Amino acid sequence: MPADYTINNYLNNLKNQLIKNDVLEYQIILNDIEMRMKSLLQVWNDKELRRGILLFAKEEAQFYQPEASIDIKSFVITTIRNSLIESVSSSGYKSAGFKNQLDEKQIKPITSYAIRFFKKFNFEEACNNLKIQNNDNYYLVLINKYPLAWNIIYKTANLKSFEFYFDPIHVEEKNFISLPSPNNCQLSKDNYFVLEDGMTPAYNELLYQLLKDVAHSKKTGFFTDSFKVLTRNFEKTLQILQYLLERNRIFVTFNYYLSNGYVSVRKELLKPAHKKVDIQYKIKVTHSLSKRHRNFLKQLANKENEKSLL
Repeated sequence: MPADYTINNYLNNLKNQLIKNDVLEYQIILNDIEMRMKSLLQVWNDKELRRGILLFAKEEAQFYQPEASIDIKSFVITTIRNSLIESVSSSGYKSAGFKNQLDEKQIKPITSYAIRFFKKFNFEEACNNLKIQNNDNYYLVLINKYPLAWNIIYKTANLKSFEFYFDPIHVEEKNFISLPSPNNCQLSKDNYFVLEDGMTPAYNELLYQLLKDVAHSKKTGFFTDSFKVLTRNFEKTLQILQYLLERNRIFVTFNYYLSNGYVSVRKELLKPAHKKVDIQYKIKVTHSLSKRHRNFLKQLANKENEKSLL
């Protein structure tokens, strides 16, 4: 069955789900998801490229239900959960242009239905019939825009082992990217998490200052619990990685250690945190890590530097 037909069929069902949940501005969400789906499906049969694009979703994909292949669940997260669905479910839904908010109880049936729907979809066969121009492909455009970040992600997603050393990729300092000016941010009740739309391209003051501190001080590493805790915005993730890697800084989550010259992946991925206590527990779980990754987390735990734990 052609990919266009399947996508349209799915979007019609999603439209009904959104209307049922009083999301009146459903069309902008449907357009956003359609763009992401077609862009990803266009390159689906390039397995190595596909692994790179899906990497940001893999940390949470293994914990999604119902059961399906990790690629199908990562596809649902990448194209649906990491879309404007996030904006309408955030505390800033009104500023994002939505009158009503989706809560987590309403989102879970949406992602579960999508997994069941696409389990029946023959990705490899259908995607051969999907034709869009490369310069209209959301993911390919961003891959070309942040080449160093993508190169590191590509290597990480296609590791043959759990770690890999390689010759650092040189970038001229004159070509280094800069960060956009920060916006004001809203903190959680315990002043621990920033409350914002996970799809926003803007930088809150805390994230902006932390990135600056890492880039221009003696700090060599930036730590966050997971990709989704940092942001669900695909471009923003690549932008942050590009900014740090150009300056020879390390990017670390509980599952990934990324640098320009060395990358490693935890053998058994840990679930992204929902609460502060999750992070306090996970920082002590250092088995199935490379020595370099393990040492970084141990040093972080010893310093008890909570300002670094986003």
